[in-house]
Amino acid sequence: MQGEWPKLLLTENHSGQFFLDHTLPDNAAKQHWLVKFARGQDPHLNEILTLEAVWMELARFLGLRVHGKLQLQERALFIPRFDRERTPTGLQRHAQESLYALCQCSGFGARLTHNAACATLASAATNPMAEIVEYLKRDIANVVLGNKDNHASRHSISAATAGLT
Repeated sequence: MQGEWPKLLLTENHSGQFFLDHTLPDNAAKQHWLVKFARGQDPHLNEILTLEAVWMELARFLGLRVHGKLQLQERALFIPRFDRERTPTGLQRHAQESLYALCQCSGFGARLTHNAACATLASAATNPMAEIVEYLKRDIANVVLGNKDNHASRHSISAATAGLT
């Protein structure tokens, strides 16, 4: 939830009404969202928000692990929460850990190298090669697509999808 863009965590019920996250019982929840709002009236910033769903589909096309489709509603981008999963037994929450935390890299101005990130993924993931390849493919895609805001705090690991031990 960090960053410069205003965001809100919302839960949608089966009637299409929205509630602040954690205010609706799990059995009444249809979908969980991270909602990202436009920043002011700058058309260039609004264009970034508008194109974010397009970039996500491009990432999917490139074979990157991507969750549900993003939905733009006027000046708000609805992003399905990847840390929540509806299962036959109810809602399952998947714990997330930042790559910085996983690598025990902390402190103001701390930098994480690719070598350290890959070594940590190799020792923590049950399928290390798949996770390292995904990490590197994401970094290459960010460079090629010109994302200047790609850094380790933008990466997180999910116990459910990464198979962490």
